Amino acid sequence: MTKPYLLAFDTLGEAAEGFLVTTQHSHKLPFAIKRVFWVYDTPASVVRGQHAHVHTEMVLLCLQGTATIEVEDVEGNKETFTLAQPNAGLFLPTLHWSKIYLQPTSVLLCLASTDFAEEDYIRDYQVFKQGKIR
Repeated sequence: MTKPYLLAFDTLGEAAEGFLVTTQHSHKLPFAIKRVFWVYDTPASVVRGQHAHVHTEMVLLCLQGTATIEVEDVEGNKETFTLAQPNAGLFLPTLHWSKIYLQPTSVLLCLASTDFAEEDYIRDYQVFKQGKIR
């Protein structure tokens, strides 16, 4: 089973003029991007994610603020990742339950390997834990 891992993206520029982070070297990404979305203005009391995907892989990047992501695979192995730099991403493979904690000022960008399809989501944690994957 593929495990989540951190990615470093190319950063260009200097402090005097600012920085640019790029994904133009697609061989550094674990999949071709089909969908891009972002989350912002999330109240501190809200936990995002709380689902897994059957087919979709993702790379999460925290462009502003901090994101803490708790990840669990179907075998119960857990890892926690913190994204606090805009040039670092987290690869989230299929069949991994995630809980995402954001600061209210955080902006979380998601690069996804598929277009949105509701049937790809496992939204019931007990179903996920029992391995009753469609």
